[in-house]
Amino acid sequence: MSTLKVGTIQDHANSNTAIEIASDGTFKASKVPAFRVHTSSNVSASNASWTNIPLNATSGTIAGFDTHSMMSSNKINITAATAGIYFFTGHVRMVNTVPYRLIVRILRVADQVIVLQSEVGNEHVNLTGRYQSVQCNGLVQCSASDSFQMDFYQNNEAGSAQSATGVNGHESFMSGFRISA
Repeated sequence: MSTLKVGTIQDHANSNTAIEIASDGTFKASKVPAFRVHTSSNVSASNASWTNIPLNATSGTIAGFDTHSMMSSNKINITAATAGIYFFTGHVRMVNTVPYRLIVRILRVADQVIVLQSEVGNEHVNLTGRYQSVQCNGLVQCSASDSFQMDFYQNNEAGSAQSATGVNGHESFMSGFRISA
């Protein structure tokens, strides 16, 4: 058995650093794009319609992050440097209500294709004192110039607007990280 000891691995063509090894044996994730962005205020949604979740890097006392500055204009924007296969999560939590139907989706903006979606339902509508949530997770192939946004749909059958919560950073957020280029 042989041992190869290195601190940095570079590509053969132009000596760009591809992997850096930390002193504890793990690799440094500086080359792995990752983000967790939140909404910082409650988002009102009309009954039986899609509502975009406005995202930013911080919410209340929980700080989000965006290692490669992928978020702008309320979207996650993929560049040539960040393209690849990602694991995405979208999560929405309602404020003090349980709608009959609650859906979260992650949408590729240019062609309006839903890349991930999840739904929960309840036979009892317009309940208060409860904070229903829904989450979608999955792998997404992301190409250069793709943009993604997170939306939610609620139908409380009462016909009134309801809110998704942005009071705490763990309640409504979108996150992701690249698995491979």
